[in-house]
Amino acid sequence: MRRAMTAAALSLLALAAVAPAAQGRQEARYFQDLTGSFPGEIFFTAIFQDKHGNGKFRPRSLIAYYLGVQVSCNPGGPSDLIITKNKDKTVGHFKQRLTKKGRFATRFESELDPQLRPPIGTLSGRVTRKGVNGAFNVEDWDPNPGVRENCVASGSISATPCTTAEFPSPNTPICRTIASG
Repeated sequence: MRRAMTAAALSLLALAAVAPAAQGRQEARYFQDLTGSFPGEIFFTAIFQDKHGNGKFRPRSLIAYYLGVQVSCNPGGPSDLIITKNKDKTVGHFKQRLTKKGRFATRFESELDPQLRPPIGTLSGRVTRKGVNGAFNVEDWDPNPGVRENCVASGSISATPCTTAEFPSPNTPICRTIASG
């Protein structure tokens, strides 16, 4: 009986030691498009998680993005569109869980306040350790209430890793919006 109690106590102690390691760690990683493949800029914040505690971080969710792009309006000419989404409830809640292969797809109009005449469009791509590749498509946006301007834009995204000014990395550039703000 004493041997069984000792074995049970050791099992519980081993389980308690293994359980925190099984949860693993997570970290936020930042990405920005510096290629200039479209007139504007885009930034992403993704959560990478090491579920098994072996040091292999994998992308799990996208928690923020900033899309600043020039759109073409008819009539009206060019106009600037800025969409900022993050997990903060004051800006508008956003958290996109990634597929096993790191893919995501989100619609603009489902995330913004309908009173502000939100743009209609999509943002999709794939998050990897090396960056975020994908595309955006603004199908329709009317920036001025009561006027049909039919603003559109589209482009490809090739965002590379960047770092914060607080925790700089020697091999990674500092993100422009974080560095300037």
